[in-house]
Amino acid sequence: MDIPNILPLFAIENLVVFPGVLYPLHIFEPKYKQMMIYLTRLPEEKRYFVLSTIIGDKKDKFGNSLVHDRGVICKLFEYSTLPDGRYNIIADTIAVTKIDEINYITIRTLYRQTNLQIIEENWDIKNPDIYITRILEALDSFQKKYNVEFQKFNSNDIGQLTNMICHLIPLMSADKIKLLAKTPVERIELLISLLHNPFIYVKFKPKPYKIHN
Repeated sequence: MDIPNILPLFAIENLVVFPGVLYPLHIFEPKYKQMMIYLTRLPEEKRYFVLSTIIGDKKDKFGNSLVHDRGVICKLFEYSTLPDGRYNIIADTIAVTKIDEINYITIRTLYRQTNLQIIEENWDIKNPDIYITRILEALDSFQKKYNVEFQKFNSNDIGQLTNMICHLIPLMSADKIKLLAKTPVERIELLISLLHNPFIYVKFKPKPYKIHN
């Protein structure tokens, strides 16, 4: 991947996504509308940004929201501009990155940028069919036990399965960030174990399940 070392930062509350899916986002804040203007002026193959998760109500000395030290590099896959200047976009989630230094490009730039340390996602998993079978078995057991309806998904795509499970299980954002720091195989193993844990889900009243390091 030919990705620059510095990219625009899109910080969002209560959302953590994992590599391997196309994810819809709605852009309405002035700083991120400005970011979109910047991105859409670039050639299509260079329209990258980092999606990061805000840490509660914590702010830096300039009043900006603090973000977790892991984020996901996204490529602008598709977008539409609304009459009032807002955007609906589809982000292609590509890779996990450590978020190092955050700053502004110029004093007129409303959005921030961040230096990257890309964490290579080794998706060359030996015997991926075995993992997919185990995930589907765990999902089937979870569905029968808790009478949960699933949205349609690609059962041959580990990235989609990972994201779906992380939305299905009521994990806190901070715990999803911990999952981002793990390898794809570690992530899968932990999610399978969570699906089999009888305490992670209470029907009609999901309770957040905490991941321990």
